[in-house]
Amino acid sequence: MVFTELFLEKDEMSSAKPALSNISNADSVSQTIEWNFRAAAHRLNVGQHLQTVLATPYREVHMRIPVVMDDDKLQIFHGFRVQHNSVRGPSLGALHLHAGCDLELQRALAQTATWRCALLDIPFGGSSSGIACHPVALSGRELELVTRRFTARVRRLMGVYEDILAPGENASPQIMKWVLDEYSSAEDFRSGAVTGKSIETGGVIPFEEANAISVAVSARQVALHIGLELARARVVVIGFSKAICKAAQELTKLGCRIVGISEEGWALHGDRGIDLEALMADEATAAVITEQLVMAQPISPKELIAMDCEILLCAKGDSALNETNAASVRARMIVEAADMATTPTADIVFEQHGITVVPDLLAAGGSSIASCLEWEQNLEKKSILDVRQRVEEIVLRSTRNMIDRAVHHDLSLRSAAYCIAVERVARMEKLRTV
Repeated sequence: MVFTELFLEKDEMSSAKPALSNISNADSVSQTIEWNFRAAAHRLNVGQHLQTVLATPYREVHMRIPVVMDDDKLQIFHGFRVQHNSVRGPSLGALHLHAGCDLELQRALAQTATWRCALLDIPFGGSSSGIACHPVALSGRELELVTRRFTARVRRLMGVYEDILAPGENASPQIMKWVLDEYSSAEDFRSGAVTGKSIETGGVIPFEEANAISVAVSARQVALHIGLELARARVVVIGFSKAICKAAQELTKLGCRIVGISEEGWALHGDRGIDLEALMADEATAAVITEQLVMAQPISPKELIAMDCEILLCAKGDSALNETNAASVRARMIVEAADMATTPTADIVFEQHGITVVPDLLAAGGSSIASCLEWEQNLEKKSILDVRQRVEEIVLRSTRNMIDRAVHHDLSLRSAAYCIAVERVARMEKLRTV
C-alpha cells in the first residue's frame, strides 16, 4: 500500500521500502513504539531520511534534583523531560512520578504523545516528563520539594507556545498546584502552560473523566463496527484505580457488566457483576474488598485475564499484554486505557484469534483533548461550557477516521491509527522543512 511519493527523498525514489525490524525483539515499551512507528512508515512509503527525523526527539533533558530529606540526609532524584516533536504545534506531555522513570521510558511516552495528538488532530506535538521516585514513600514536604525543584529546572523549556506540562501517573492535583505555583515565577508565565488544573484555577474537566469518555466513545463505535452488542456485554478490567473505575462506569452506562477486575497480586471475578461504587470507596486488599462484594470471588490475575468476556479493558501499560499471556485472552475486543499496553507480538496473536484492539492512541486520548481545551480556554480567557460534548466529538471523529482507514486498506485498527498519525506529522515535517 503506497499512499504517495511525497515522503521519499530524491535519492530514495528508486529504492525498496524501508525494511522492518525483527518483531520478536519488540517487547519493551521503547521497542513497541519504535516498531509500531516503523510499520506505519513502511506502509506509507516514508523514506529513511524522514523516518530518522520523525523518530528522533527534538530535545532531551536529564536533571539531578538534590533534596534534604526529613532525616537530614541528602538524596539525589533524577528527572527527565523529552520533547519529541513540535512540528504541528507546541509539545504536550504528562508528568509521571514513579520509580521506573528513566530516559528510555520518557522517549517512548513522548513519541506516543506525538502520534496521539496527530491522530486526534489537535494542534500539538508530543513530550513527556518523569521523576524517578516513590511518591508514597515521601513526606508531603519532600514531595513538594522534589516537584518544585523539578519544575524550576524545566521552567525555561515551558510555555503556551513551546511546551505544555500535563498530569500523568501519580501526578495528583496537589502536585500540579505546586507545578503551577513554581512555574508562575517565570517572566513569561501564562497559566495555559500547565494543564490538569482545578476548575477554580482555570481547568475544564477532571482528566480521569476525560479519559473515561474516550474509552467509552471509542469502545462504542468499534463495537458497532464489529457487530458487538454492548447490552450485558461482560467486561474484565486489568489494572485497578479510581480513574479506571470511572472508565468502567462509563461502559456500564452503555449496558456493559463488569465481571472482573485485577491489580498486582490480586483479582476478583463475579459473573453477576462487580459493584464499582464499593471498589472506588475502598482501594484495599482483595480480602477487604471481597468482604464488601459478596458476589465476587478472589482469583489470580493470570486466571482473570483468561476469563470469557466480551471486552478486556486494559489499564496497565508497560507491555501488560505480551507473548506470555496473549494466547490465553478470550475477549472479543480489547480496549487499551493505558499507553503501550500491548506488544507487537501480542498484536499478531490477537489478530490471528480475531480479537479487535482499540489502540491506546485513541482510547487513552481523553486527557490530551482535555489539555487542548484547557489550553484554549486559558489563552482566550473565555470559559468553555460544552467540554464533555467536545471531547466526545473529537474522539468520535477520530474513531471513524481510524475505522475508515482500516476498512479501506485492510489494516488493524492500531495500524490504521498509526498510519493516520504518522502521515499527518510527516506531511507537516516535509512542508516545513527548509
